[in-house]
Amino acid sequence: MQKRIIISLTLLFVIVSLSCFSQDGLTFRVAVNYSMFQSEPGSTNSIVDPFAELLQQVDGTRDFKNDIAYGFEAEILKPLTEKLSIGVEFENSKYSGYNDNPIYYNYFTSPFYLWPTYNQQPLLFETNVLSILANIRYFFMPENTFSPYIKTFGGISYISTDLRFKNPEDQTNLYDPLYSRGTKLSEGEGWDKSSQPALNVGAGIGFKYFIMNNAWIYTDASISYINTDIINGIPNFSYNETSGISEHDARASLTAQFSVGIAYSLGSISPSKKGKSKGGKSSSGKADSNFPFYRRK
Repeated sequence: MQKRIIISLTLLFVIVSLSCFSQDGLTFRVAVNYSMFQSEPGSTNSIVDPFAELLQQVDGTRDFKNDIAYGFEAEILKPLTEKLSIGVEFENSKYSGYNDNPIYYNYFTSPFYLWPTYNQQPLLFETNVLSILANIRYFFMPENTFSPYIKTFGGISYISTDLRFKNPEDQTNLYDPLYSRGTKLSEGEGWDKSSQPALNVGAGIGFKYFIMNNAWIYTDASISYINTDIINGIPNFSYNETSGISEHDARASLTAQFSVGIAYSLGSISPSKKGKSKGGKSSSGKADSNFPFYRRK
């Protein structure tokens, strides 16, 4: 399933790029990224199952620590004006984290949970997000070697995730995975084999830095609002006091991402050198008197 999604998103990326852009002025960017899960706004308002609350470890925590996991991205940008550009981006982001002293999550008392018991052992999650995004960037000083910018973006993401015990011996001896969707571990009975589609919107800041021959370094930091509650591997549930069961209480996730990469621009759009003559012309555009063989324009 994941391979089909990758192929589909790649084809869509190519088709949209070719159909929307002429070749003149295009910039091609590739980068690596590091993504971190931040929070699920509003999830703290979910009602905890009384049984789950009774079993909580006093010193336990619900928070995962972010682990290192790198993704990649590729983008085609097209300038609309000197300061404004649009882009189509294919992005693969990976999220990973662990919790060495987890609480008894509300999820484990929901009817969705497959196993009759749960052992409170260290946990980890690994999440893969494939996205096709449209970017808009505004460059404050496009004519300079160093040019900061702000950006906003939006598109569709496909999320696959695994929630597992952290220790290999627990993965072997206890029920594992604890939750899975859209991965190889989802092939077992009871799990959803399809990745979850979700809206992905956000904004960020960054800069580009000219290095040589139309080549630039691009780096940025951004915040994303992804309409899914499984970025951290755990679906969100809330206890219904009337029915006496925990029901799915879908929430969106906030994530942070840092990326750094290189871009190459077609056509001559290197930084200008203000106040200096170039090719026999002054910055005013008139022919230099010392070079009478240049024509005025």
